[in-house]
Amino acid sequence: HGSITTFLGDGVMVTFGAVRPNETFAADALRCADELASQLTRWCDACRTLSIAVPGIGIGIESGRVTCGAIGGEGRLEYAVIGDAVNRAAKLQNHTKAEGVRALTTEQTFKRAAAQGYVARGAVEIRRDREVAGVPGRMDVAVLADMHA
Repeated sequence: HGSITTFLGDGVMVTFGAVRPNETFAADALRCADELASQLTRWCDACRTLSIAVPGIGIGIESGRVTCGAIGGEGRLEYAVIGDAVNRAAKLQNHTKAEGVRALTTEQTFKRAAAQGYVARGAVEIRRDREVAGVPGRMDVAVLADMHA
């Protein structure tokens, strides 16, 4: 149910409910993260078996209001999704390194996803009062199961 909206260097932004609104956007995003993390674990295991360097990969998930649409001028229009939720997702993705995990979301997004029918594949660890670079104040984050780096 997601849409790849942007390729950012070696990163990808996928949105849920922005291009085509739906009622399960947060649950869909966390399900996608679960599957992506599972595939990444297999890939990293294969890299280790072949003695190939394992890339550092992080997943940041946030929900909230965004603005989306064509941005630009004559000769160069680009579809973009902007807003605080997009910025926080990027900061959470970067913060996976500091936490030593593969995927993070906010506790609020985790609760929203659960209310939309998301069932975690395993235990979810809530880490309280975290300082995430570039995000004002402190926040509670959720480490999704089976996603440790």
